[in-house]
Amino acid sequence: MRVYCLGELMLDMIGEELEESGPAVFRRFAGGAAGNVAAGLSKLGVAASFLGRVSSDAFGSYLLHTLNRYGVDTTHVVRDPNGLTTLAFVSHDQDKLPHYLFYRENSASVQFCLDDLSGVEFRPCDALYFSSLSLAHEPIRTANFAAAERANQAGAPVAFDPNVRLGVWKCAQEARAQILKMIERIDILKVNDEEL
Repeated sequence: MRVYCLGELMLDMIGEELEESGPAVFRRFAGGAAGNVAAGLSKLGVAASFLGRVSSDAFGSYLLHTLNRYGVDTTHVVRDPNGLTTLAFVSHDQDKLPHYLFYRENSASVQFCLDDLSGVEFRPCDALYFSSLSLAHEPIRTANFAAAERANQAGAPVAFDPNVRLGVWKCAQEARAQILKMIERIDILKVNDEEL
């Protein structure tokens, strides 16, 4: 069995040392739902492959190094010399609830396209995982729908995490429409109360 995790790798900049005006320091961590799931599966001994694009910059190298350190297969990762690395600044309010600010303009990860899926052959014993963050922009949205269709045709289960972050969408209605459209194509839905 192999789980293909399709989506974005990004730097999570986690706020620390809270002051009155907000975090005084941000610490860098490898992030992105698909990358996190791939690393977690690999730690559990499950063969995991990451499908996506990362920048050719130092941040992209750090993200790839992190996946490789966890034993994630990065054969299908495309290095993009023109795109930037997505940044997600995460701060917490007084109730410890997270707040996200994304910088993904011209990001390499959203440029993942149909051509980048060449060479990926799903088998019935495989699985596909992704979250809705990669449905917010083209061309990665089209690649997600194509990957789900190919996995469906191969009899491989498709797992979807809505992971709703409205700040990356044009509007909440678009998020809802794309998420509901994808739900028709999946086998496993990972969702929390707030997302429901």
